[in-house]
Amino acid sequence: VQTITNSVSDDEKVRKKQDIGTVINRVARDILREIDYEEEADNNMRFRESLAFLGFVTTPSLVQKYSSKRVLTTEWIQGRHLTDLNLDEGLAMTRMAVEAVTASLVLTGYVHADPHEGNLMLADNGSICFLDFGLMSAVYPVIMES
Repeated sequence: VQTITNSVSDDEKVRKKQDIGTVINRVARDILREIDYEEEADNNMRFRESLAFLGFVTTPSLVQKYSSKRVLTTEWIQGRHLTDLNLDEGLAMTRMAVEAVTASLVLTGYVHADPHEGNLMLADNGSICFLDFGLMSAVYPVIMES
């Protein structure tokens, strides 16, 4: 009974330390950033450049003429999503995704914050293509070194 009481008490202390206004502001800021397509286009290029050294990561190229803050137009990627791959292709794509995400976390510090299977494709040329750069994050160098 004492352990349960302490646990509840500790949970209440943590909740009291959280500032709901800060959480709401962060979520609102991230939503607005995700629908700013000029920022998403910049994120796309920065992510591609940050992982170019791997040699197998790509992103869709921007079609500048048809893009703006409210519209994002990119090239069509010739490739397939995970659900359309055979076992060997799926394993190859998964290995590339793990290596790219790990490199982002511990080498470049620029991280795709939404790398689910809908945002990844195996391009017909064998590279992995990341999609949707509305949610990105940074890892501080001191954290990467840890």
